[in-house]
Amino acid sequence: MGLFRPNIRKLAARHDIHRLVSLLDDRNADTRMSAFLALSKSTADSAVERMKSLLKDPDPRVRTVAALRFGGVRREDTVANLGQVIRSGSPRDRIEALDLLAERGAGDLDLEAIAFAAMDDRNFSVRRAAIRAAGKLGDPHAVERLGRFVDSEHIHIRLEAIRALGMIDDDSTLEPLFRALMDNDSEIRAAAREALARKGGAAERKALEDSRYSVLLKKMDGGERIRREAAEQVGALRLAEGLQLVVKAASDRYKEVRLAAAKSLGQLRERGGIEALVKLLDDKFYDVRLEAVRALRLIYDHNALDGLEKASRDRNRFVRAEAIAAANDLKSRIAVRSKYIA
Repeated sequence: MGLFRPNIRKLAARHDIHRLVSLLDDRNADTRMSAFLALSKSTADSAVERMKSLLKDPDPRVRTVAALRFGGVRREDTVANLGQVIRSGSPRDRIEALDLLAERGAGDLDLEAIAFAAMDDRNFSVRRAAIRAAGKLGDPHAVERLGRFVDSEHIHIRLEAIRALGMIDDDSTLEPLFRALMDNDSEIRAAAREALARKGGAAERKALEDSRYSVLLKKMDGGERIRREAAEQVGALRLAEGLQLVVKAASDRYKEVRLAAAKSLGQLRERGGIEALVKLLDDKFYDVRLEAVRALRLIYDHNALDGLEKASRDRNRFVRAEAIAAANDLKSRIAVRSKYIA
């Protein structure tokens, strides 16, 4: 075939089935494999019959991708050889192999593990393909890793992760999907709502159909004043399901929104708000730090107490005084509560 390999990508883009089929006879195994993967979704009789012949290809990697499409190769060989394709194939080959794996690998933990590992691939497009594959495989073991991608800095990675979580039928997907409802990007929030709506369970419906929550969620897309009002209302309504809304608001770029969030977190008195309040203790505005101290005072938890002890060393004397008084008060109440529980 000469020194240069055919440009499979261009042939695939042109849907040149005839030329791709001819490359299934190429002397170079990488070319045969790439041509096969480019044809993997083809339903043309001439292509399918010729592709089946690669089940007996001399190269084990080629046999493996053919097995994913048609079956007929020992499982042990499939796992080993597919791992090699995913590790060393071209980005396009890795993506096509992952698509095949998603169609054929459900229920095989070793094949699924290959897809899960590919979610950390160095190539951005391969990572996206692996995330898609994880969703199609539907294995709850992927949820923890997909949940981390919900917080990715790349919007397309977040979007793929949310869609994948929507395909997995397991309650463990709810937390990362609810978290995605607070994303700064409207497309991400819409994808999360769609994924939750498809699940159709009672918990999902409650969050999506609760009129107060829905109104507040929409307000979080508004301007500074609207977001501040929304953060205030979560606390005023004692809307526990709005906790993540105010946690997100606690990192808002505008001071007044952060102030409102801190106050609401105190009104909610949820342990899930402690981390956000502790972060506010480092805010550059002393009145935001002061409001965070007042909120922590209302949460009966040792982690809240740790935050108050940190604030007792604040550079501002008003914050220090409030934190010292709050820490002493909270210590007493925790001690009394522990006594009665014991």
